Order: sequence, then structure tokens, then C-alpha cells
Amino acid sequence: MYFFLHLASVVTIQVNSAFYSATGGVNTSVGNILFLTASMNADRKTMPNRDPFEDLDLFRTIEGRNPRFDDAVRRPYLVGNQLYKNLDRVKADFYPTEFDYVTGFVSAIVVLFILTGAVLYFIRRLFEILLLYLVAPLFASTIPADDGMLFKKWREVFIAKFFSGFGIIFSMKYFLMLIPMIGGSELVLYSGTSNAYIINNILKVFLIIGGAWAIYKSQHLILQIISPTRLWQPGRRT
Repeated sequence: MYFFLHLASVVTIQVNSAFYSATGGVNTSVGNILFLTASMNADRKTMPNRDPFEDLDLFRTIEGRNPRFDDAVRRPYLVGNQLYKNLDRVKADFYPTEFDYVTGFVSAIVVLFILTGAVLYFIRRLFEILLLYLVAPLFASTIPADDGMLFKKWREVFIAKFFSGFGIIFSMKYFLMLIPMIGGSELVLYSGTSNAYIINNILKVFLIIGGAWAIYKSQHLILQIISPTRLWQPGRRT
């Protein structure tokens, strides 16, 4: 168990380093990503000032505008140099009335519940590992009786549950890498009608929620690889 604990720590550190290098040295959070996703049409530098109650032209922008997560306005928030909690700074960089609040709040609430469930499930894994560790002598004592068959099953379950948490880590890192592409203005999922802007944002919300749900379901990813016999079966839960 001590060996597995150190091995898990080493693998986690290496995974973080690999993803950190793949993202160009940007180590952001889900909160920053969701904030920037909702701010794509709210920055003062490239968006004209308008009255949201009278001017309904959502597509009226400065010529040559190409908002990105790593542009001059948003990159400080992406890398953590500026905090979206600093309201005075946010008001200086963005129009408060131009934020896509529907996309931001819906994504944030759904992601909050899904990731909370993933964290609770991960905590449950910790207690399961502790319980398996405590009952290990009982399974080891059966080796002379069945040539270690029962102990072999215990070992498979123990190793699988110990490393099953890596599925969440991998999925979370991929999620943070893909969210900027989903929320950016370069990805257009629907166009051609007067309400294309709204439909496009709704489709992006579904993609963000689907990614969060994939993180929650990824808890069984490593478990399925290491111990296929421990999969969900009708009438039985692992």
C-alpha cells in the first residue's frame, strides 16, 4: 500500500506536468474557464458600448474582432494574474451587461453539482481502500485453503480501486484543455438565422455540461482496464 501510494503520487505529478506543457504553461481553473466563456462578447476593447434594452444588434462589433481566451484582455484572467473575483478590475475590462449570463450560470451550476458528486465518490473510494486494507489478513489467511484464489480477487479489487481515481484526473485535465475551444468564438455550431447567436450558445452549454458528466463517469475508466470483472452487473454494485 505504501508503494502504491508513492506510485500514485509520482504518476499524478507527471500527468500535471505533461498537461501543463501541452497547454503552453497555462494552469487555469474551471472557474476561470467558465468566466471567460461568458465574457466572449463583453470586453470593452473590441465591443462597442450599447444599450442592452434598446440596441438589440448582438452582432455589432468592432471590425476585425477575434476574441480568444489568450487575447490581450482575457489572458491575464486565464493564467491567474487577474482574478474574476476582483469586481473593480472586471468592470474596467468588461461591460457587466454584455456577459452571457445564461451560459455562465447554467454551466457553473451544473458543473458544480457534477463535480461535487465526483469528489464525494472519490472520498468514498478512499474509505473503500482503507476497509480493504484492514480486512487484508482475513483474505490472506485463506491462501492455504484455496491456493490463493480468494486473495487474488482481493488483490485485483484493491489495486483497481487504488488507481481508479486517475480516471477523474485525466478527464479533468482534458476538460480544461477543451473548454477554451468550446467557449471560444472560433467554434460555430449553428449559424444562418436571426437567433443563431442564442442557439449557438445553448449548444456550447450542452457541450460543457456533457464534458462535466464525462468527468463524473470517468471514475470507472481505470477500474474497467485493471479489473474488468469488477464492472457494474445487473443486480450488483461494486
